Amino acid sequence: MKKKKQKNFWSASRGADPPAAPPRAKRTKSFFGYFFFKKSNIFTFLSYALFSWLYLVRGAPLTSAFWGRGADAFAFAWALAWWPWAITHHMPLLHTELMWRPEGVYTFWMTSVPLLAALAAPVTLTLGPVAAYNLLVWGSPVLSAMMMFFVCLRMTKSFWPAWLGGYLFGFSSYQMAAAQTLNLAFTVFVPAAAWVVLARWQGGISRAASVGLLAAVMVGQFLVSTEIFAQMAVFGAAFFGLAALLAPGWRGRLAALAVDAAAAGALAGLVLAVPLVSMFAHLGVLQLPAIWRRFHVADVLGTVIPGVHTALGGGWSRAFIFRQFSDVREDYSYLGLPLVVILYGFARRRWADVGIRWLALAVALVTVASWGPALWAAGRYTGVPAPWAAVAGLPFLKDFLPARLALFAAFGTAALACLWLDEKPDFSRALLAVVACLAIMPGAPGRQAVPNTVFFAPGRVQAVLGPDPQLLVLPFAIRGASTYWQVENGFGFTMTGGYLGFPPAAAQHFPAVWELIGGRPEDFVPLDFFLFLRATGAQYVVAGPGTPGALMDRLERLGWPERHVDDVTVFSVPAGKPSS
Repeated sequence: MKKKKQKNFWSASRGADPPAAPPRAKRTKSFFGYFFFKKSNIFTFLSYALFSWLYLVRGAPLTSAFWGRGADAFAFAWALAWWPWAITHHMPLLHTELMWRPEGVYTFWMTSVPLLAALAAPVTLTLGPVAAYNLLVWGSPVLSAMMMFFVCLRMTKSFWPAWLGGYLFGFSSYQMAAAQTLNLAFTVFVPAAAWVVLARWQGGISRAASVGLLAAVMVGQFLVSTEIFAQMAVFGAAFFGLAALLAPGWRGRLAALAVDAAAAGALAGLVLAVPLVSMFAHLGVLQLPAIWRRFHVADVLGTVIPGVHTALGGGWSRAFIFRQFSDVREDYSYLGLPLVVILYGFARRRWADVGIRWLALAVALVTVASWGPALWAAGRYTGVPAPWAAVAGLPFLKDFLPARLALFAAFGTAALACLWLDEKPDFSRALLAVVACLAIMPGAPGRQAVPNTVFFAPGRVQAVLGPDPQLLVLPFAIRGASTYWQVENGFGFTMTGGYLGFPPAAAQHFPAVWELIGGRPEDFVPLDFFLFLRATGAQYVVAGPGTPGALMDRLERLGWPERHVDDVTVFSVPAGKPSS
């Protein structure tokens, strides 16, 4: 009796070489068939688009509300508007003094997402940056899910297992929790890199195509998130090393892939030479607190306990499980107990299959790394050292925020789930897959009204205060909407402060920065405030909508010249020393 041939990619698992490359004409047809004009692809895209709408939009207005909460939405609207404005006004693209005067900010040391700004420019220039931001929030998980779907098709050639893999990655807890943070949510390049590697491994593309596509992926990822770019480089190398260790028979092909990756890296480096030189020339402009790597971590129980962003978690999770956790917005690691049980049983049963074993160990590797240098359990800091402590202080890794490595765990579990369903795609497994998807379903979407004002309308600030005034705007930095108000005005004023990420290193030595960011009026020190204003050249303090009343009382007691204009209060910074 003729032995039935396995159809999925992992049939070459036990160290055997993969099958020979198919004829070139067939490769070309397969390549284009994966991406264009197939009914199954259209159905898949529309289904993912519908889920993204249900989870993140639910009828919210496109231009009068942000489909996300907090100051991150304002920062990305700023970035989406700034790049077209800077190009059309012939402004420097590597550095801007619109914020944090006089030093300004270096655009590639902040989350300025230039690629997304370019892609969204037609929307930004017609409907505005709010609409552009919202469409990217909606579209990011759709594109990520679609690209993961294509990866899974490469592995299994089966539609529903591939659809499941795409869904579990594109709508993972990581993706939904990071949805409003575009540099973290636009993850399409992670499965895109995997697709290129798989296609090259199977002989479906040539070396030239592999190098070119990998270089394009690297450039694209760099122009969206340098953080994920660095993580892909580090853990991509780690996964290569793990595969070489587990499967000696794979080492020849792995070496060829390593050559492709090195050549792609060199090509990407040439394309990105200008921003890379700028970044290395200004290495000290961004300094993150060392304590962050201890607090922006995954809870060791977070994999199976529903997170605050999920429908099963929500308020009780925030109050009970994570009540001592520093930042629940970084709660990315939840996979759901059903999926963990399913994949544990699958990996255990197929442990002899080196491909399955490699994927399972890769997921375990990034999961343990996401715990950071010391363990948190059920929202409590234990102080027990974790493996990441061994590398947390290294120059290249010290600024990694371990919680965000959950992205790669989501990718690995999605791939394993696809292979699990492909192993036996019957009704019982389909039902279990539905349960696993329901367990990670996100909670209510975040949204907030666009904080439009009268005073910051185009030309109004200049009409009141003169051309190109320098302002300190309250609420300060991450506490308010000053970044968006600069966009609303059309970039007609500069700011002492603003929010485009963590304050630049040059501003961190001013006590007033932390007093204002802390948001407690009782911490306001008039002398610190005055020295900060004088050192940075601010001419006016503008207290906008949302400024705490207690802080307004303290400003008014300074005795500085003030006037109420439209919906703000303007204080003129005096030349002399302030009264206490």
